Amino acid sequence: DVYYGTDPNGTTIHATVNSPAYDAPNKSSGTYYLRLRSRDGVGNVSTWATVYIAKIDTSPPVIPSGDATDAYGSHSNVWQRTRNDVQLTLSVPTDSLSGVKDYLYCWGTDPNCVPSISQVGSTMSVLQTLDPIARPYYLRTVARDNALNSTDPYTAYTFLFDGEPPAVV
Repeated sequence: DVYYGTDPNGTTIHATVNSPAYDAPNKSSGTYYLRLRSRDGVGNVSTWATVYIAKIDTSPPVIPSGDATDAYGSHSNVWQRTRNDVQLTLSVPTDSLSGVKDYLYCWGTDPNCVPSISQVGSTMSVLQTLDPIARPYYLRTVARDNALNSTDPYTAYTFLFDGEPPAVV
């Protein structure tokens, strides 16, 4: 007798097989237990035993609401002129199955840059002298979990810096 499901003590018979093979049905994300008990020809039945635990993670991490924060006090999408560097702390995504592994990120003036630099942890320093000409800088990230599911690239922070005084006309 075969039980395959989410109950670690499950005993509902999902199949009875006569060979040492069982093709488990496709399942969504979660933890599944393959439990067996055997029968002999005269009707004796063994106790149930868990012989395999499948941990399936098919979904990417959940992106938190809110932007990254800057240790120096600048705010995402707010123009400022006093600092031309940032130290950002990312809002940490969650992944209740395999857990968040890392981030890929890119930083620059391209609003569609493709994140490719690996970062572990939620604090990242972007200490760079920025061009004083008014333009946005974007921190784009992708969060990956331990099953290597990835979020779509998203903009975690937009740094707006204008260090150039206005011209007198």
